[in-house]
Amino acid sequence: MRHSKTRRSGFTLIEIMIVVIVLTLLFLTVMGTFTAGQAACSIGNANLNLQMTSTRCMSEMTRRLRAARILQYDDVTGMWLDFQVPVDHDGDGDILDDDNLVEWGAERNVGWYYRYAYVKRGEFDESDQGVDGVDLNRDGDTGDDWSLGSIVEQLYSDTGILMRTRWLSPSCVVTTPEGWGFGGDVNGDWAPDPLFTRLTREGNTDPTAGTNVRVSFFSFRQTPQQRTVFRRCTSIVATVE
Repeated sequence: MRHSKTRRSGFTLIEIMIVVIVLTLLFLTVMGTFTAGQAACSIGNANLNLQMTSTRCMSEMTRRLRAARILQYDDVTGMWLDFQVPVDHDGDGDILDDDNLVEWGAERNVGWYYRYAYVKRGEFDESDQGVDGVDLNRDGDTGDDWSLGSIVEQLYSDTGILMRTRWLSPSCVVTTPEGWGFGGDVNGDWAPDPLFTRLTREGNTDPTAGTNVRVSFFSFRQTPQQRTVFRRCTSIVATVE
C-alpha cells in the first residue's frame, strides 16, 4: 500500500517574529501620532480658554475704568488701583445730584469705591514648569522665578470697610516675585511694567495726575500634560478724571 505525503502549511518562528516586530512598530507609530495630536489639542484648547478668560477679564476692567475717576493708586508697585464710577444714588434716573454734580461712588452708593488688585498665590521657576528654553521677559535667562496670582475686584464702603471680593481672572497672572509684571530694559537692568500705570494723554508716566491707565499682565494656564501656555494682555484706557 502506497501512502501519500501531505505537506503541512504554517509560519516559521522567524516569520512570526518579523510580524510581531512590524506590528509593534506600527502600534508605536500610531500611539506616538495620537499622543502628539492629543498634546497639540490640549495646548490649543488651553490657548483658546486662556484667550477667552483673559479677554473677559481685560474687557470688564477697561469697561469700568472708561467711566471712572481715579482715587488712589499704588505708585510703588502698581499692584492696586482705587476708583469710583457715576451712580444714581438718589434714584431719580440720572447720575447728577441736586447741585448738578456727578454722583461718584460704587454699587449705587455715593462715596463707595472699587479696587482692582493683584493677589499673590505662589511662585514657580520657568525651568520647572514645562517652559524650558522660553525666555518670558526676554532677559536672556530661562530660569527666572515668577510669582502666580490673580486679579480681584474689591468693593469698599465710604468708611473703607471691605464689603466684597470678586475674582476677575480665574487663570493665574504671572508676575515677578516683587509683584511686578513685564517691561523694558533700563540701564541694562530689567525694569518691569506694573499691573497698573497712570499715564498722561501724551503717554508719559504720571503717578499723580495721569488720566489714562495702562493695564498689563500675563495670564497662565497648564494643560493636563503639564505644558504651560501664556498670554499677554495690555490695554490703555482713558478715564473720565
